Amino acid sequence: MGLSTNDPAFANRFQLIYAECASAEPEPGSAVVLRCTVHIPPTGPTLRVHLDPPLTDAGVITSLLHDEAGEGRVAFTGDVFEVPLASSWQLIVGQLAVGAILALQPDYFFFHAGAVAIADRGVLLTGRSGSGKTSVSLALAARGHGFLSDEVGALRLDSGELVPVRRAALVRHGGQTQQYVSVSQVYPAAAARIVRLTDVVYLRSFASVTSLETVPLTPARLDLLTPLASSLCGSNAGTRVTRVFAHLGRARGYALDAASPEEAATVIERALAS
Repeated sequence: MGLSTNDPAFANRFQLIYAECASAEPEPGSAVVLRCTVHIPPTGPTLRVHLDPPLTDAGVITSLLHDEAGEGRVAFTGDVFEVPLASSWQLIVGQLAVGAILALQPDYFFFHAGAVAIADRGVLLTGRSGSGKTSVSLALAARGHGFLSDEVGALRLDSGELVPVRRAALVRHGGQTQQYVSVSQVYPAAAARIVRLTDVVYLRSFASVTSLETVPLTPARLDLLTPLASSLCGSNAGTRVTRVFAHLGRARGYALDAASPEEAATVIERALAS
């Protein structure tokens, strides 16, 4: 994905968050290519986001406005998204751009999840927003396990492998203070690598006592996986979900109630070692 903008502060913020996803310019025809242009007007209530190629699937567009960018705050006309400048537009536009590039890749299925590599096992850490995906992912990274992501879990549908989608982790320091942290700098031993999906841990709730129980990974429990809406739309969505559960049929599922990220990391390590 290439990003062009007339706002240096936004370009720097995007680079800070997604620097580890950057790659060299792809060869023509060798990869999905998305050009995203963000124009901030000198006056006016909205900024404009232009995508090339444009998204033409109405289901994909609706999913991005709901799942990635906040439905009701973003308008779409033709090939341009209009975002109110009075909103948290830096966050919205960044998520919109990333969501668009994910939606253009039918060979992958994306989850709102952390992903780590523990030895030769690939683990998805799923759960609702605020369930601790980032803190548990970082607790495992601090122990030297591979950090693939704390936000977007990417499953390659042909092989059942988890593929890294590393961004800077957003760490909360009590109250409302937040800071983006480069995982590769803080935990250099937690190198990302491609690894087969073997386990899914659903971070269910915070609790005074940490406990882990097995759960079946069936289509009826798709809610445990927190899929991104952009992976559930389009004409082939049903086929893609079927392929996901073909891989999940060989994986183990758990629901975790955790007293702390450290205890969660310990329980996960023990479960995978058994």
